[in-house]
Formats: sequence, structure tokens, C-alpha cells
Amino acid sequence: MGFDSGYEYRIGDNGETIYIHRETMEIKLGRKLSSDEIVHHKDEIKSNNDPDNLELTNRSDHGKIHCDPKRMSEISLLAKRNPLLGSKRPNSKLNEDKVRRIKELLNDGQSQSAIGRLYDVDRTIIREIKFNRSWKHVK
Repeated sequence: MGFDSGYEYRIGDNGETIYIHRETMEIKLGRKLSSDEIVHHKDEIKSNNDPDNLELTNRSDHGKIHCDPKRMSEISLLAKRNPLLGSKRPNSKLNEDKVRRIKELLNDGQSQSAIGRLYDVDRTIIREIKFNRSWKHVK
């Protein structure tokens, strides 16, 4: 299993990349999807591959979904009510324990670049933690 731009995938027996959201929709429909069929995540969370969260659409309609201001404001409200914080976010390299340790290292005078290398994240992530612009819920 891996992630590509937030989409979960696995490598098939013949080496092809199989995206889990597409595979889930194929199982739900009982058929293969064509290349012009798009699987949309209703809640906009690419790693939420629950069949009830997926809907089948085409490229044109999918683009309209993402440009609909009413729909986007509803999604924004949902995200504000149920934010994914910290390690609950898909693809997060850090978790709450690591961030606590990062804050300790910052307080001890370690450089942001050195800490970033230690945790395999860009120094800008460390800076955001240092100035409490991300991972604010971790004390």
C-alpha cells in the first residue's frame, strides 16, 4: 500500500498501480471502470474509500462538482465541524509524540533544518510547528 497525491494505491500482481477508490467502485458496481469514469470522494478526503463516500461521475461533471460554490462551502463547513488534526490527517509523517519531541528540540536550540532532516520533513513544517501555526493542539 502507498499514497500518490493523497490517493491510496497498491501494486497489482503484474506491477500495475491499482487505486483503491477505483477498485472499491468497481467492486460496488460489479464491473471494471472505463478510463473516462471518475470516482469522486464526496467528503473530499482522498483516503476515505468507504463505498458510501464514493460516487461515479465523468470528467466534465467532476469539474463542475469542484467549482460549485454552494457545494464547496458545504464541504468547508463540514471540515470546520470535523477537522482532521495531526496524525488523523492522511499521509501525515508526524504524530503527536513526534511533535512534542520536535518542540523539545526547538526549545533546546536545535536548528529547524536539522530537526527536519531527523524527521524527514521540510524545515518549513518545523517552522510552522515552532510558531504554533500547525499542530496547535499539541502542547
